[in-house]
Amino acid sequence: MENTDTPIPRHLVAVDLENLAGAPLVAVDWARGIGPCLTSLLGLAPRDLVYVAGAPRNGMAVCTVAGDLHGQARTKRGKNGADLVLIEALESTPESALHSSTAPIGQVVIASGDGIFTNAARRFRRLGLEVVVVARRASLHRALATACTRVIHLDDHHGPTGHDLALAA
Repeated sequence: MENTDTPIPRHLVAVDLENLAGAPLVAVDWARGIGPCLTSLLGLAPRDLVYVAGAPRNGMAVCTVAGDLHGQARTKRGKNGADLVLIEALESTPESALHSSTAPIGQVVIASGDGIFTNAARRFRRLGLEVVVVARRASLHRALATACTRVIHLDDHHGPTGHDLALAA
């Protein structure tokens, strides 16, 4: 019998696919590797709240990763399109989801090195949440790294990197 009195914390995850890949065009073969890599690094589960975003030209890669992570795929055109749609998703997460009595958000993950996510990271830290950034060393903005509780450099793990992307494209 399952104990329903103990809350089961979830992750709130925002994946900026192009930034994580280190390229404006993301190969679907590369995308097939990043979902399992993030799942392994972060201990992700189907109950987590996940958003994966990218430019419309990377729609297949975005959908591939979103499917692997049981998340929502979002695309948006224009400068910082993926960043803006992810920030909107993070900021519109209701308080009831963050502090649910049965499945609260225990950790926020920003899978991007873009400094545009700094204010969102600070907001979640002020709410008492652990905020983790997953990024390639070369693309991690210093302010974002400082705003987070923990930094995971994708380059230090055996996952797909921008170099792997170039070989797969």
